[in-house]
Amino acid sequence: MTSNILSASPAKYRAPTVTTAYQHDKFVLPNGQILCGIGRAGPDLDAYCNSHFQRSWFEVILEIERSLSERLRGIEKRLPALEALLTDGQSPETLRPVFQDIIGTLSALVEHGCLDAQMRIGLLYLSIGEYFEPGGQAQKRGLEEILHAQGNGHPNAAYTLGDYYVEKGCLEEAFCFYQMGHQRGCAVCCYQLGQFAEHGFVGSPEDLHMAFDLYKCSSKDFYPPATVRMVEMLIEHGDVFSIPESPIHLLTQAIDMGCDEAMLLLAQLYERGRQLIREPWLAVSLYRRAAMAGNSTAQLKLGQILDGSDVAGLPLAEDIQEAIEWYYRVTTDQNNPDVRGWAYMYLGRISFRMRDFGIAQLHYEAAAALGIIGAEVMMQHARDAYDECYGEEGIG
Repeated sequence: MTSNILSASPAKYRAPTVTTAYQHDKFVLPNGQILCGIGRAGPDLDAYCNSHFQRSWFEVILEIERSLSERLRGIEKRLPALEALLTDGQSPETLRPVFQDIIGTLSALVEHGCLDAQMRIGLLYLSIGEYFEPGGQAQKRGLEEILHAQGNGHPNAAYTLGDYYVEKGCLEEAFCFYQMGHQRGCAVCCYQLGQFAEHGFVGSPEDLHMAFDLYKCSSKDFYPPATVRMVEMLIEHGDVFSIPESPIHLLTQAIDMGCDEAMLLLAQLYERGRQLIREPWLAVSLYRRAAMAGNSTAQLKLGQILDGSDVAGLPLAEDIQEAIEWYYRVTTDQNNPDVRGWAYMYLGRISFRMRDFGIAQLHYEAAAALGIIGAEVMMQHARDAYDECYGEEGIG
């Protein structure tokens, strides 16, 4: 990526604007008739289905959708094993028949109106297609399939393409696809455009008012990251923006949708007493919920509370061992280097206090590698303490 600010949309959230992932006119009816052919003939479809299949049009459609979904799930179950074999180094040539069979089955589903299958083909070519196609052919095929899915109305195609180009650092292309998705009511694309407006990407100046309006639009479509960012902007610029709803109510809605970022923000509000009465116990409860949900910032905070280094004085009994466990969880978050670095810093401090100077030095070294200011100084202190205790040779 070319930007440290703009990132692809959070993978754990999905746009609630999804209505269908099928092309109904391609459906094959129980008698083998293609639906588009029936439609051109002009009969009443409900009457046609009742006459031919003794079921309503709605019941027939549900049955076809269920069948397509089951077949797609069957293919999805085969993919992890294929990907694992490729990752483990098995020759792609030995796996080529499996890959081609999967692509062929997915293509048949596409022909019968399953747009999710077309998206899956595109994503497969982008993820593992390079094992089976020379040069840039896999990337080209993958993008073409997702573009076709977008043209056919798949609701996730626009932000999938936008995210792909963000990861490649091609922000102008990403912006175009996010715009296309926004025009179709995609909450994810609306949120991503908010990031563009807020930070002034693609040659445009920053426009906080436009960003806020985009976040508000995305939030109304129940996209949790947009709700969190909108509330953050309300707090940062309380004299500029306003909404009729209570920020606490909005964050609670996002929490009900499983948004750990909303838990974290609400915990911070309860801790600081901003926007509402200070509630230390509620803050601790929310920090723990967010930490258990995998939020590394909340995990770091919980570790600080448990090891006594947090200055807020939140009501939680000190437990150094649990703090260490939370810090180690944070160090596994490859997407948040700053938080990882601070986790190593706190692990270093604990090791130093326990006079385990060699381990402390290693933790401080990891923090320094992640750019934490002061880590190199602490690393030297740990080295000096080790030398004083065990001799001048140090630990290397």
